[in-house]
Amino acid sequence: MEIKIIYIVLLLLANVLSGSLAVSSGDSTCPAGTSICNGTCIDTSFDELNCGSCGNICPLGKACIKGSCTCLEGQTPCKGSCTDSSFDLRNCGACGNVCPLGKDCINGVCSCPGGLTFCNGTCIDIGSDEFNCGSCGNSCPLGEVCIRGRCLAPVTVCDNGYCWAVYQ
Repeated sequence: MEIKIIYIVLLLLANVLSGSLAVSSGDSTCPAGTSICNGTCIDTSFDELNCGSCGNICPLGKACIKGSCTCLEGQTPCKGSCTDSSFDLRNCGACGNVCPLGKDCINGVCSCPGGLTFCNGTCIDIGSDEFNCGSCGNSCPLGEVCIRGRCLAPVTVCDNGYCWAVYQ
């Protein structure tokens, strides 16, 4: 509520500074294209405090365009507010389309971030996950590890008395 009051005060101040709040001379006539609102001539087609009619205040995030409170360019109206559906997790691509936990909204599509794959309700790296190696549900046999999407068993290599595991 406090933010909305500050918003209204700032809009009012902007109108005063721009000279758009020229008070009527008492005969209640206004120039063409304006209306009298509380004793002041207002262009209700673009005034966020009197949008379309006196006292009709546009909500935060909306602009008064041709007398109607409208979402800004690139925004979509969803459940009474404006959103960018190309990145909104609760309205991804369309109003009400909620992305599952762990997914991001990327260009209007619920997707796993950074090259991860969605398997069994979770975004995972199929290049290193031993239960989803190379594809969802592909488990590596006991003793093997997932490297670059392939299940590999260790091979012991020895040289000059030193031994180590190599995955091939």
